Amino acid sequence: MLLTEDKDFGELVFRQRMRVPGLVLLRIGAAQRQHKPDRLLAAVNHFGGTLFGRYTVIEETRMRSRALEPGTEHIPATKSGREQGE
Repeated sequence: MLLTEDKDFGELVFRQRMRVPGLVLLRIGAAQRQHKPDRLLAAVNHFGGTLFGRYTVIEETRMRSRALEPGTEHIPATKSGREQGE
């Protein structure tokens, strides 16, 4: 999961197709920074495990989330044949 305050990561994920397990963008101004931990916890409680595979934006008064576009979602590493019992 990539947690950032830098909007440029959205461009990397969507335009340059960087693969990430999930992207959370915190867009809370410096004057309200004391609310960041509470807003992040609220997002985790609201979205839970669905944060993975999604682009989520957390703002001072709202949260929004959408699925990552095909090709940008994280593809987990697979086990080798020997580890799978082959």
